[in-house]
Amino acid sequence: MTATLPKIYVFSSVPDQGKTKLVLELYNHFSSKGYRVACLQANKGQKDFKVYIKKDIYHYSVPLEAAKSRAELEKWIPAGFDIYLMEVTLGNSPVDIAYISLFDNINEVISSEYLDSWEDYVIKYFEDNWIHESSNGECKSSDFWDYIHDRNVQKVIIGTMGEPICPFMDSGGYIHNVSSLVYDEIDPKYTFPVSNKRLITVGAFPGEYWDIYPHMRWYSSKYAKFMERFRNESYDIAVIGDSAQEKLKFQSKPKNHLVICYQPGVYANIERKEPDMKVNTDFKTFIKNLNNILQGNEISDEDNVLSRYNNSYRTFKPVPERESVWREGNIVFCNGWIHPQYLISKGFLEVE
Repeated sequence: MTATLPKIYVFSSVPDQGKTKLVLELYNHFSSKGYRVACLQANKGQKDFKVYIKKDIYHYSVPLEAAKSRAELEKWIPAGFDIYLMEVTLGNSPVDIAYISLFDNINEVISSEYLDSWEDYVIKYFEDNWIHESSNGECKSSDFWDYIHDRNVQKVIIGTMGEPICPFMDSGGYIHNVSSLVYDEIDPKYTFPVSNKRLITVGAFPGEYWDIYPHMRWYSSKYAKFMERFRNESYDIAVIGDSAQEKLKFQSKPKNHLVICYQPGVYANIERKEPDMKVNTDFKTFIKNLNNILQGNEISDEDNVLSRYNNSYRTFKPVPERESVWREGNIVFCNGWIHPQYLISKGFLEVE
């Protein structure tokens, strides 16, 4: 008898359509039926991390490296769940279409506000945000639309009644026609190492730390309380997460314990820079360069949309002139959303 593989439901669209709200409601729906459910995000972990951790929901961000192939994706996704709910936001960077290519079935989330003009709205969004003014028509926004929709796509409407067989979430947050959502099957392989070390955290950081360090204490945005314990060094490892407070500075540095810092500016005089994420090549060249990045091959820095992924982690670097990870004494600085799995494999973080 063949065992049933877990299901992965992928929810994709441009920003501000209601994907996260939908996924949270679906998490409750499936969990109430006894399923073990995990939530995945392709690129919004930093923004939505707190939404999930406050609700005690397992939340994992999927690195770009995992988009190399379905087999690579399965190496990254943690095993042990029945259902995976994955968000792919086609936001500031066209790089995220790499995730779409892994799946045969996509649920496209559409706010009722844009339902009647959805294709025009999305193509205009791509044109404004993804196409460089100097491209001279070499890359068309319709190229991205066609690439994304070259698979089975199910509409999911947010905020109003949908079609009779179309899944939709009404204004009260109730989801209708759940059985019409489309999914792929997946065979996740990853198992987290587990440590008994005491971890204290503040701000936003990859949720995977929670699995590795189950005794983690998160101080949310309560920096004063975090700093009391940080200075006393009554912990084994401290994680300084990302923060919207760009000018945040720390005066204290622990003498005896490891610190993982996702906001290097708290100690170093560096600034994150807004990227130019627009494509300035033809579409085929963009896809070729994207595949090179996924395979770990470097590309020309002139290709602005991909140049900040030109690193061994394939992770976007907010500070382009610095390396992705560097160490100064007992502080490890992360220039981007660097997963703890990377830090462990590179010897920056030990699990005992």
